[in-house]
Amino acid sequence: MTLALTMGMSIGYKRTLWMMVGELLGVALVALAAILGIAAVMLKYPDIFFAFKAVGAAYLFYLGIQMWRSKGKLAISSDMEHQQAQ
Repeated sequence: MTLALTMGMSIGYKRTLWMMVGELLGVALVALAAILGIAAVMLKYPDIFFAFKAVGAAYLFYLGIQMWRSKGKLAISSDMEHQQAQ
């Protein structure tokens, strides 16, 4: 809720709607996986579980590097700034 509110104020509600759609799809995917018993599969095949953890850790590492390189600023291109100014 706070993320949607903050993004809505900073980048506009139309772009924030895409973030909210992504959040809803992610939650739906997790709920569907739980219903289908993915946890049981992960317990039966720990190598697959480790692969998922490694991919997730690599993605978080990538996001951290990207945030570090952006020096804490929102990554909005100059084209977007010109469009919003008009």
